[in-house]
Amino acid sequence: MKALTLTLILFLPIILFTQTAIEKYEGNPVLDVGPAGSWDETAVITPSVVVNGTTFKMWYTGYDGSHHRIGYATSTDGINWTKADDVNPVLDLGVADSWDDESVASPCVLYDGNIYKMWYGGNGLIGYATSPDGITWTKHDGPVLEIGSEGSWDDYLTIIPKVVFLENRHMMFFSGYDGEHGFSIGCARSPDGIVWTKEEDFNPILEASYSWEDNQLYTGDVLMVNNMFEMWYAAGSGGYNLRTGYATSSDGLNWSKNDVYVLTYGAYGEWDYKFACLSSSYFDGETYHFWYDSEKYKTSGAIGYATSTIVGVKEEVSIPVKYELNQNYPNPFNPSTIIKYNIPNESNITLKVFDVLGREVATLVNQQQKAGYYEVQFTSNNVQLTSGVYFYKILAGDFVETKKMLLLR
Repeated sequence: MKALTLTLILFLPIILFTQTAIEKYEGNPVLDVGPAGSWDETAVITPSVVVNGTTFKMWYTGYDGSHHRIGYATSTDGINWTKADDVNPVLDLGVADSWDDESVASPCVLYDGNIYKMWYGGNGLIGYATSPDGITWTKHDGPVLEIGSEGSWDDYLTIIPKVVFLENRHMMFFSGYDGEHGFSIGCARSPDGIVWTKEEDFNPILEASYSWEDNQLYTGDVLMVNNMFEMWYAAGSGGYNLRTGYATSSDGLNWSKNDVYVLTYGAYGEWDYKFACLSSSYFDGETYHFWYDSEKYKTSGAIGYATSTIVGVKEEVSIPVKYELNQNYPNPFNPSTIIKYNIPNESNITLKVFDVLGREVATLVNQQQKAGYYEVQFTSNNVQLTSGVYFYKILAGDFVETKKMLLLR
């Protein structure tokens, strides 16, 4: 049997963290519309912020009353912004009769250390562009994510992309609409950010389930923090009374939602009356920084800032109350995935991986272990495994459980 790359970690969470409520900045909005006659005179919305060193960089949607385009601004603190008016908009409409000739909007920008990558919405589809500096962009030829097949949940629109990069693959979260039943949120994966495969076995991954959501869910932003996906999404009534909800997931496919919203719109007459749609987030290890958009006095859209801080440290030893084998994440995976399990009592543990014919592929754990929370990383780089379904099985005393995982080469 060839060697595997394994990492075994014991979790005894003696430190527990809690978050404060999201607090709006008193000086909001932090980015407002442009002057009369400008390309963004009616609205500035859907910000996407990247922090590069000490510089905050924002790409946002500007609206002139007829068309949406994408602009650029910078800040040293995330609050005081300077628009790049000499180059804006940095992403313009496509040429006549092209797929994005009427609208380019809802940017999501990532920086990989070499180039900036942008996914954006255009005429109900999703496109892709790259830039060396965040200002001069080259569009990919044609959309990279289109609507679903006829009769599917997203056969009318696919909009508002949010992309997370994990090791050697991208995951996109997007809003879909079938023209009749409201917006839901789906997921797609890609090795390069260009060729996408929708997670049809799971989509939509998030649907309206509470009265305040009113069958309308729009992608807000997604972060990976401490091996967990965190999602903020907008929901409301027919495009009005939009608030921000919150959900978490270990694999990006199976989500648990808060039953109440975490950010709501302001009172009548305030700048964010009727809307509070969190669109971009950044976590510095202690504080979450948020940028959200809203409707200003029912006449224009503007962008605000908010924060939430990690507080409430408690020294508490936590021991599992039962044996448990968790679903691996990511799943599907290539080349590595994490498997977590819980042990309430000291036990002799074996954890093995098998193929669909029942042949043993790897022994991940075979030892006596104390009560606690554990995880093991299975990396298939040095193992001649083909794409397909595999099973991992734990034996701990009288406890036996098997789960399946999917390797995609």
